[in-house]
Amino acid sequence: MVLPLLFALACALSVAALLVAERRGQPMARAIFKLAASSSFVALALTLGAADTPYGRWILAALLLGWIGDACLLSRASRWFLAGLGSFLLAHVAFTVAFVVAGVSAVAMAAAVAVAAFAAVWLHRVLWPQLRPSDRAPVAAYAATILV
Repeated sequence: MVLPLLFALACALSVAALLVAERRGQPMARAIFKLAASSSFVALALTLGAADTPYGRWILAALLLGWIGDACLLSRASRWFLAGLGSFLLAHVAFTVAFVVAGVSAVAMAAAVAVAAFAAVWLHRVLWPQLRPSDRAPVAAYAATILV
């Protein structure tokens, strides 16, 4: 169990370094530590046997799609933003499938729906006015997927 702990520690340290790089405005360090953190949680999932079960494979697929999304969002260009958004959308679809494969509690689902409804209203009021019209449909699709 040493290897999973090392990957978890690498992820935590990468996130801390990423926050410092963000604060200092260091784009190269930001890119390195962002991808290091994403790589660490993919490696952690693999060392914990994610590829061995249907649930784990869906989680692994979601984490890999998240890694791709993180890489896409390193650019400030609109097309990369949309590619990153699409990748994160697919990641959340994969997480949803994983949870369905594992079995979903009706009580937990009801509680989640209540939280999601509150989040949807908040997102619409706070985020919507700040979006460019061309980004509204993709962001709405992404938010709906996360809320599901």
